Amino acid sequence: MRNLAGFTVGVALLVGCPGAPPQETGTGSTDTSTTTTTPPPPPTLAIAAPASGAALAGPDVAVTLEIGGFILDGYQPPGSTTGALWGLGPLWSWSLLPADAHVTGEPPRGFPLVRLDGIEVSRDPSAALVLAAVPPGAHFLEVELLWYDGDAFFPPVIDGVSFTIEPPTTGTPTGT
Repeated sequence: MRNLAGFTVGVALLVGCPGAPPQETGTGSTDTSTTTTTPPPPPTLAIAAPASGAALAGPDVAVTLEIGGFILDGYQPPGSTTGALWGLGPLWSWSLLPADAHVTGEPPRGFPLVRLDGIEVSRDPSAALVLAAVPPGAHFLEVELLWYDGDAFFPPVIDGVSFTIEPPTTGTPTGT
């Protein structure tokens, strides 16, 4: 029974006693606060060009994005050796981005994933790009902001527009 009592006291000291008074901080005051990290507001995204419903001459389409609260940093696959911040990834690989980058108080960093008609066409970490050789017809452009490692935000940060590429005009030969 004596060992059991020693074990109980040891566990109580290790875990702490519920209802125990707050600990002194050494400054004469009692610390009852907890440290929390307030996450930044979610990023914003809008496709500025092309305008929704636009009829474009094509075949190239200039895309301009308006992005707020987000650092364009590119895609950094797990185990990547390129990046802006030092950190240790999974034990079996190195990563230059911190393992907890999704939960820091810093603005999120990543890239826009661009899809044309449901097919990925770019992961370029830029707010302006050109889609080359878009065929004539109706198209849907969708852009989603993703974390540096390709994870999606929850809720998703996404925007989309419909536009049309006009068929090329060909001169009608004049008859003789």
